Amino acid sequence: MMKMMVFIFRESLTEEIHEFLKNQNVSAFTEILSVQGTGESGRAIGTLNWAGHNSLILTAVPDAEATRIAANFAVQRTNLQEAQHGAAIPMKLFVLPVEQTI
Repeated sequence: MMKMMVFIFRESLTEEIHEFLKNQNVSAFTEILSVQGTGESGRAIGTLNWAGHNSLILTAVPDAEATRIAANFAVQRTNLQEAQHGAAIPMKLFVLPVEQTI
C-alpha cells in the first residue's frame, strides 16, 4: 500500500523542508506555492496584516517509508519548536491512504 504525504509549511521554511526531503530520499513530489490559510500557528493569507504564504508538497510513498518519514518529521518539528522556545512552528504533515493510482 501507499500513503500520500501532504506537507504544509510557511514559505520561509522552504529550504528546511527541501533539505529534509532530500535527507529522507524523497525525490519525487509536487510543490504548490503561495497557498493561503489559517491554522494553529496563525494566518498566512498574503495581506498587510497577515503577510506571507504557505507552500504545500505532495508525495506518494510506500507505507514503511511514510512511517519512517513521519517519525523523522516529528523530530525535526520538535527541534525547531525547541529552538523557538516553544513557539508554534508553521509546518504540518498529513498522511493519507492512497486507495488507487491510475
